[in-house]
Amino acid sequence: MSGGAGPWLHAPLRELSFVVLDLEATGLDAHRDRIVEVALVEATPGAEPRVVLDTVVDPGRAMAATEIHGLSDWDVAGAPTFERLAPAVLGALDGRLLVAHNADLDLRLLGAALSGCGLLRAVPPHLCTLRLARSLGKAQSYELWALCDGLGVEHGPAHAARHDALATARLLRRMLEGLARVGVGTLAQLRAQGPAMGFLDALGLEPWPAAPRVESAVELRPRRGV
Repeated sequence: MSGGAGPWLHAPLRELSFVVLDLEATGLDAHRDRIVEVALVEATPGAEPRVVLDTVVDPGRAMAATEIHGLSDWDVAGAPTFERLAPAVLGALDGRLLVAHNADLDLRLLGAALSGCGLLRAVPPHLCTLRLARSLGKAQSYELWALCDGLGVEHGPAHAARHDALATARLLRRMLEGLARVGVGTLAQLRAQGPAMGFLDALGLEPWPAAPRVESAVELRPRRGV
């Protein structure tokens, strides 16, 4: 922890801005498997979440885990490689709070992909909605769709990166609103409630350095049919 780098621990919960990352991959092994879809969604107070990047990715190998994410070799034919997408991903995340559902997995996949492009980065400031949900109470399931259903949050088909990222943004906003209603004003106050909230220390990591924004430098290929 950097000793408080980044404003997120002390920002009023209703004013928190963040960028949600969701990845689909050929498997769960960050060093062996490859990203096949990436979505980034920007969430700012008082506005609907906004998709800033949404594309399938050519993994450079035969597709796997199709039964999970629903993508085939045909779906990613002609899609950009992650190496071509990396500058746009970094540009969208620099200096921002990254949010993901099961952030440990997505950060491992992202880190391995960036390292493979020669763009090694330290773990950025991040907040995991899965760990936040587990720390706040019991649920029958902590799958993203189940948490959304339980809190009345709109969501689309599971394991489509754009829909999962939008659902994660809405879920976090709903959880933050609930915390604010019971008198929790900031994530720093939540962190002070005990060791179970230790995962919030990741909010104090050093933000990534600024990277050129090149959103139009590569042709994106959103998933067909969703």
